[in-house]
Amino acid sequence: MKKYEQTQQGVETNPESLRKPSIATLALVNVIMLAGAGAAQAQTNTPPAVAGSSTNAPTKLPDVVITGEKTKDETAYKPEQVANPKYTTPLVDTAQTITVIPKAVIEQQGATTLSEIMRNIPGVTMLAGEGGGASSSAGDTFFMRGFDASNNIFVDGVRNQGLITRDAFNLEAVEVFKGPTGSDTGRGNGSGYVNIVTKSPALEPFYRASLGYNSADNTRFTADVNQPLQLGEKDTWLGGSALRLNGLVQGGGVAGRDYVERNSWGISPSLALGLGTPTRVVFTSTYTEQDNIPDYGLPTATLNGNSGIDRENYYGNVLYDFEEVSQFSAGGRIEHDLSDSFTLRNNTVYTETHRLAVITGLGNINAAGQVARMRQANERYNKIFSNQTSGTIKFDTGPLEHAVVTGLEYTWEEQYTPTVIGAGTAAVTPFDGYNPDPYYDVTGYGPVRNGAYSRGSTDTVALYLFDTIDIGERWQVNGGVRWEHYATHFTSVDATQAVTADLGADGHILSSKAGLLFKPASNGSTYFGFGRTMTPPGSANFNLSGAAGNVNNASTDPQIADNFELGTKWEFFKERLAVNASVFRTINHNILTPDPLNVGSFIYDSREQIVNGVEWGVAGRITDEWQVFANWSYLNTEFSDPANAANGAAIQWTPEFSMSLWTTYRLPFGLTLGGGARYVSTIARQTTNTPGANMPEAPDYWVFDAMLQYDITKNINVRLNIYNLADELYSSSLNNNGGRFNPGTPRSAYLTANFSF
Repeated sequence: MKKYEQTQQGVETNPESLRKPSIATLALVNVIMLAGAGAAQAQTNTPPAVAGSSTNAPTKLPDVVITGEKTKDETAYKPEQVANPKYTTPLVDTAQTITVIPKAVIEQQGATTLSEIMRNIPGVTMLAGEGGGASSSAGDTFFMRGFDASNNIFVDGVRNQGLITRDAFNLEAVEVFKGPTGSDTGRGNGSGYVNIVTKSPALEPFYRASLGYNSADNTRFTADVNQPLQLGEKDTWLGGSALRLNGLVQGGGVAGRDYVERNSWGISPSLALGLGTPTRVVFTSTYTEQDNIPDYGLPTATLNGNSGIDRENYYGNVLYDFEEVSQFSAGGRIEHDLSDSFTLRNNTVYTETHRLAVITGLGNINAAGQVARMRQANERYNKIFSNQTSGTIKFDTGPLEHAVVTGLEYTWEEQYTPTVIGAGTAAVTPFDGYNPDPYYDVTGYGPVRNGAYSRGSTDTVALYLFDTIDIGERWQVNGGVRWEHYATHFTSVDATQAVTADLGADGHILSSKAGLLFKPASNGSTYFGFGRTMTPPGSANFNLSGAAGNVNNASTDPQIADNFELGTKWEFFKERLAVNASVFRTINHNILTPDPLNVGSFIYDSREQIVNGVEWGVAGRITDEWQVFANWSYLNTEFSDPANAANGAAIQWTPEFSMSLWTTYRLPFGLTLGGGARYVSTIARQTTNTPGANMPEAPDYWVFDAMLQYDITKNINVRLNIYNLADELYSSSLNNNGGRFNPGTPRSAYLTANFSF
């Protein structure tokens, strides 16, 4: 069975309010990393590889491969494996549905945020939050395969919390792991998780820049500089050093929206030592800021054919609405090869995110043509510290070949939410919904904290073990288990400093997965896989409740999601094109769900959420000039409870059919033609058999895009993206009460010049 060596990809604003990891913990991590660095300096040569074997080379933090310039690069659309070291086999031999969106596709589409990138994944629905709520309407919030995946976002394998729109300027790829995957990540749900793979230093020098301009006068500049430092002799630890710097500056409007702005900047330096040697160390840091005029969309009557509403209408206040977001992250990772078959790793990351926003919420337009507005404010801090230690060892027991991965993880997370008041007039008299005034009067402006706050934290310690066993050339068995102890604490304090809640929950969860894979030919596999994930109370937002029947009651048993999957994966055209297909059944047991007939209450016992689905995907190169990246899904969902009126209803926010296609063809004279299509069927807003009258579902839609790219020289090209060729009005996200929606991008253009040396 073909194998590949697995590699890993590679501001305190209120110190009194947030608890940090102990100094002892941080000191221990530093000692471990410094000790590894000292050991590395003593090693000057790479151990020789066994002749004829690629698997005996030392595992490296990956050198970044620039795929955009190599028109015949066969891996541009078809990554061979994922960055997660828990996966020791290539994608074609992995018994699980995993979709990797590579940098080549992201760049050609002109996608600049994670939400835009996730449009390539079928079965994903973006959310607009509750009412006009400033907290739940921001950042990357989405459902996937029938379940909320907003808290299942990871960066280089570490959970990434916070209300922020994640930018693409420092990412190498986006990996989407489908179904219950608690054995990988710990607590979660039936959706799966998204892992952002960031850029890492390489030994080859390159200097890249991109300048873009779109229809809304939004200018975007990014730079990517990689410089080997050559601090020592070649093939020595200091000789394998490199520095990489990524930067972003962006400012301007949003296509199709009056007054809305997206302004941001970011910088991400990283330093690598020991590349190409048995010990590799990478230090990383990223800081981003966003200063936006936020957009809370349009009344949903616009989607129902109310042509009197201009789709560019802005219902906020240009002078007083704002959104300020910042995120800082720093970390270090080290890998050391004890032998050709034994590698140790440690990854330590600290991240904090802060968001403060004042917005104008809105409702639907009434019979008199008026829309109600309400001023709202929100502030939130998120912090996370994670230390992950793992080892990979390969060995044989008789005819069986093992690849074992085991590890220990400690994670501390905290969310602090102060109550902000004084954002202006609490409620604004309904106004003309056809001609909204973006400069309406706001009295009492000046958001301040009133002393009330809530704080939730979770400490997690986890142990895991995976084993992939090759049985001859045809069969493979894999399995994994993760034991995790969690302790969540939640405190709520009112404006008088009286404690209104002081709750705790702790326990342990056991997640697992198993798979059986058969290779009928060297270029394909067929598999059956199982995965289980558990969700304890307080997992999503660190909030605990003392109310009986509440989903976050501290005494509530964890939810359990099981997934059964049968699939096949093949590589064609000399392994340049990957094709995969799967059928699956996901069952969420032991659930508490909102009662659709009694707002504020929950239903809890033998009820189940069931998702039966089919997915297929194609990625890679059909000919040297023709590349394709396409995915399709069918999801049949059901809320199961014969005693409840919602029995048999489809699960909210889940399209039955959805697909995405992106393809490019390179002509002989340096011109590349590209295009894409997306389809999403109707999406139910509620899990109920008696939907409300206020926008019970988001309508289905088709969107078509086009791209032209011309290579002026081997170092310079220009690219024109044209979005939504038919100028379709559609909902990119619908809010919970059906009163408003965020419109998708209208017909618009994005021109980019790219430079590479």
